Amino acid sequence: SAEALESAKTLYVEQGKINEYESFLQSSGKSLSAIQKDSLRYQYVQSSVSTADIPLARRSMSQYLSEFPNGLFAIEVEHLQAELYLDEKDWVNAAKSFANLAERGASRYQEKALRQAARLYFFEVKDYEKAANLFQQLTSSSSKSEITLEALRGEVRSRYYLKQWMAGIRAAEQLLSNSKANPDDVSFAAIILGYFSQMNKEYEKSSASFERVVIGNQSGLATEARYQLAWNKVEQGNLIEGEQLSSKAIESSGSNEYWITKSYILLGRIFLQQKDYFNAQATYQSVYENANDPSLRKEALEKIEVVKKNEKGN
Repeated sequence: SAEALESAKTLYVEQGKINEYESFLQSSGKSLSAIQKDSLRYQYVQSSVSTADIPLARRSMSQYLSEFPNGLFAIEVEHLQAELYLDEKDWVNAAKSFANLAERGASRYQEKALRQAARLYFFEVKDYEKAANLFQQLTSSSSKSEITLEALRGEVRSRYYLKQWMAGIRAAEQLLSNSKANPDDVSFAAIILGYFSQMNKEYEKSSASFERVVIGNQSGLATEARYQLAWNKVEQGNLIEGEQLSSKAIESSGSNEYWITKSYILLGRIFLQQKDYFNAQATYQSVYENANDPSLRKEALEKIEVVKKNEKGN
């Protein structure tokens, strides 16, 4: 009888028929505890993974987590599931699984799960909101300097892409104070500080941060910072220097059409404030006729109407 029960158990578990095995035991006057059932379901997960039958492995994991979401082996199963999605390059589900694993709290997988989920959401899924939050958690939870640096880099870049200047201040300041930060790290952190100060109308402080970006970066960030330097001067009422910086931004922007166009629009604003309506309208008209970005063309068209009204009023 004992041998028969053990053989029946083996056959049922190999097929994943744990509920049927429970019914079989009950028909024999025996019972299966929740802990035993949890363990048997996990055994089936392990055996399905070893077969290299991916659809079977997926089903067994989903079944386990559905039946035992907080089971004895839930963390192990979640980790197996995340790794399976990662191997298959199913980035969305891999990111979700690693994020779920991290949310389960302290475990031997938590730091790895946070790191993987943050990387996947940033590099593959391009969900910068989730990436930023996960990188922030990783910064707070890790005691390893190289992981902390990676987390700060990830959060700062995510906040930049999201234009979350206030939310990015803490990470930006920490990254700037990190001795291992590279020039790109400094530029991303400094541009966040520049926008934050600009938002608070602290234009001198803002310009100092944007200058730091221009000095230390040769990419699109420097082009963006040059435009913001010109914009700050115009906001301060310094139209002559604002015009000079706008022209410099145009000359130094290379093929970056967006910031070149923004600089021309800023020049139009300067001409308008100087009551040079002819050049203001000509500049906006040129943008409207030549820009490829629909939002900038729309902005230029609206500005043309503003120029006409101002010219008529004067």
